Amino acid sequence: MGNSGDSNSHSGDNEIVETKCVPERFCVLVKSLSEDKKKAIREIGFESLLELRCGKLKRKLCHWLVNQFKPERNIIELHGQKLELCPKMFSKIMGVKDGGMAIKINGASDHIAEVRRIFQPTVKGIRIRTLEDLIEQLDEANKIFKVAFTLFAIATLLCPIGSYISTLFLHPIMDVSTIKSLNWATFCYDWLVKSICRFQNQQAVYIGGCLHFLQIFYLHNIAYDNIQPDRNILPITFWNESRIKKFMKWLRSKGGIGSDKIKIRYFDTGGLFQQNIVGHPNFEEIIKKQCFALTILTVKVDEIIEAISGQTTLLNEVLHVRKTRGHSSSPGNHPTTDAIQSPSPDFVSPQEKYRGTLVEISSTEGSVSCRRGNPYDDSILDSKERQLHDLLCRLEGALHGESNDTFQSKPLEMDTQTSKAMEEYTAGHIQHSRDNNVICKSGPLRFSVGPFTIPSSISEDAKQLILYLFDDKLNSMEIVVDIGDNSITRSSMRSLLPGEWIDGDIITMYADYKNMKEAEKDVTSPRCWFLPTYYSQAALADWSSLNFAQAAGFRDRYMGCLDTCEKIYVPINSDGHWYMLLVDISHANATIWDSLELPSRREKMINESLAIVCY
Repeated sequence: MGNSGDSNSHSGDNEIVETKCVPERFCVLVKSLSEDKKKAIREIGFESLLELRCGKLKRKLCHWLVNQFKPERNIIELHGQKLELCPKMFSKIMGVKDGGMAIKINGASDHIAEVRRIFQPTVKGIRIRTLEDLIEQLDEANKIFKVAFTLFAIATLLCPIGSYISTLFLHPIMDVSTIKSLNWATFCYDWLVKSICRFQNQQAVYIGGCLHFLQIFYLHNIAYDNIQPDRNILPITFWNESRIKKFMKWLRSKGGIGSDKIKIRYFDTGGLFQQNIVGHPNFEEIIKKQCFALTILTVKVDEIIEAISGQTTLLNEVLHVRKTRGHSSSPGNHPTTDAIQSPSPDFVSPQEKYRGTLVEISSTEGSVSCRRGNPYDDSILDSKERQLHDLLCRLEGALHGESNDTFQSKPLEMDTQTSKAMEEYTAGHIQHSRDNNVICKSGPLRFSVGPFTIPSSISEDAKQLILYLFDDKLNSMEIVVDIGDNSITRSSMRSLLPGEWIDGDIITMYADYKNMKEAEKDVTSPRCWFLPTYYSQAALADWSSLNFAQAAGFRDRYMGCLDTCEKIYVPINSDGHWYMLLVDISHANATIWDSLELPSRREKMINESLAIVCY
């Protein structure tokens, strides 16, 4: 094998790695598919792969990259720098995501018997050519098409191992409705790491993992002729065949593979970008993109505050009398709450939002207790009045200019260019007459904005933003939110639509937002930690090779000083269902917040939570 270090000899430049990864074969098939079949591929979560236009792998480069990779530490050494790799990075490069459900390639043979016969497997498995023919010949994009395409993507690009693919891969994808919810990024990255380990230990003569990921990761991180890759486009889409050819020509002009004249553009540690001083970055463009991204995280609520501020005086009086006299007082002796509308779900406290089973795990007593209801203690107020009290406190804070997570008194701001572009895009889409977009039914007024029905009116800027974000005619893989350390595509944003399964990237982005707000209070030692979705996945999957708590990038981004930490919020996905684990360090207990109360899930949720607490 080639030289494992960076040297001018470039011995790896003369060696070609044997691999079963054939992205060019995958691209040819995808190009021939009809629009209906491409739509079916998007439904199972592989929309990013439809944009692949890379051509053949540069196998000499891939051989050198394999030699530079240290699988035991998940580190790749490139031109004097050490860069961390992980499933999150695989997702950022390839666009293949973790949906929350582990991929298990085992099960009862009778479960897959019927579908197995369709693919006519041999003792070696299912021939890739058989999958190819079936995908092209099927008239409908039905269940068999989705299963066949998923197998073909695994066998040629994501986890290739040879000319055949085992029928065991049928087990996790038999239910095509859950294919999108599987942890593809984790599975594919782990497969690549194991394949490289076997190759480096001379246990295999070829590499069976996704070498295309390593190749694109390298191209995307090199300071190449002052070219700044578009952050709004996925790396596998940006690096098409033409760009790769130009890059390789430029690489040869700099001395070839492994040359010490090559510089890294930035250090990329699991999504944490630290810009290296190479070339002259386009700060104006960066600022514009950040301004637009910030508009996603801020909402103008001046109209809402104005609409309900008149009720604050009455609320104060009602709550004061109720607290002083208690429930024994005659209702005729003090003002009633009959004229006050119940607050919308947007204004209900977090405790009320997670109405359902609350499971407490006590670290001092070593026991687990379950109870129903909400986490209110020793209050004389009933449920409706608790909601009103919570609403009043936040209203008073907003009216006095205090900062909180629910009310942002600053108006929605856009730069001139972005505002003009949004106006041009939404021409003909926005109903400027309030009477035209009000849903008149019995009860409180409801307002229709794009695919959503909301309890209060919002500004025109916010309407334009919603229409732009959720337009299914625009590129689903366009990055619409980018905060530097994390990003969200339009496809992920559309998981917020009614009836859709929420994408884990949305929850991770909200965790980043909460951490940003927490840092504003105390940047050195935040008292609350909001962890991303992949932390619980790591704990439950036992990624022994990936210790997130020890990874500097992860620790700096999501954790502070444990001595000052009071609470840790951990989102968990259990068979497609999201729930929250709150570890209350200050009171030495943990609570499960679950919006769906199912006794059959209780034991599993408790065991998962205990595993995460002990991770």
